[in-house]
Amino acid sequence: MLNIRDADGNIRTDFEKAFRDGYQFQYNLPYDGPQTVEFTTHSIGELVLPSGQLIACDPLLPPDLRYCFTQTVEPGRYPVVLSLAGFKPRQDRRIACAMLQVSQQMPVRWELAILNSDRPANYQNYGVDSGTGSFMDAEVAQILKQMDEPDPDEYAAAWQESGEAAWALQKAASDRFENEYCQPVVDEMESNGEAAVSAEYPYDRKGDWANFCINESTGANVMAFGSGWGDGGYASYWGYDDNGQIVCIVTDFRLFGFGKNEDD
Repeated sequence: MLNIRDADGNIRTDFEKAFRDGYQFQYNLPYDGPQTVEFTTHSIGELVLPSGQLIACDPLLPPDLRYCFTQTVEPGRYPVVLSLAGFKPRQDRRIACAMLQVSQQMPVRWELAILNSDRPANYQNYGVDSGTGSFMDAEVAQILKQMDEPDPDEYAAAWQESGEAAWALQKAASDRFENEYCQPVVDEMESNGEAAVSAEYPYDRKGDWANFCINESTGANVMAFGSGWGDGGYASYWGYDDNGQIVCIVTDFRLFGFGKNEDD
């Protein structure tokens, strides 16, 4: 079984199996029938966290700081590893989960990562509209948010002139966000994606990732990656060791949230 129910009632992917290279199981994929699914892992670099306040979000939308996790980690550099699920005979490989490794210890329990303690458990996720997820520091999210917005004083002055002038400033900011950030991220993902395609997996999401530096002085970056089957709402989970210390956080892209798992 690839989907399991935590003690708190949340249903998620079995991360122990998803990050075990070579693990296989049978899965009945809607519209494609029985598939042999095999997991592999793929390291894509390090995320730099200047503040330690982590946010997971759709990186191709202006960041919403409400998606910062209430739990934090020590500022530093942390490896990011993808769990890839290859489907045969479909010959398709997708990103099942993305992990930020805080330490090399093995997690022994998992807890839903909280975004807003006032929300119920089924709303502790972020929305994806571009088929892409990410990890980034809150400081990076703030930089991107400001990139997408005009200068407040200039904008106020423009409104005094006309709505058209204010709209032009907003459009210029949106174009800056698109041209200086979004398009380079998409270009890097497409380049990596083309390099990943093989005869074994003609349609391979292994390369659907980008490591984009936002702040040259600190190295703060965005680690972006394809989100499973595409758009949706995706939750993350903190992994803890025997001593109650955080060892990782995993975003679950719910590849197996529908259909019948033949292991059930």
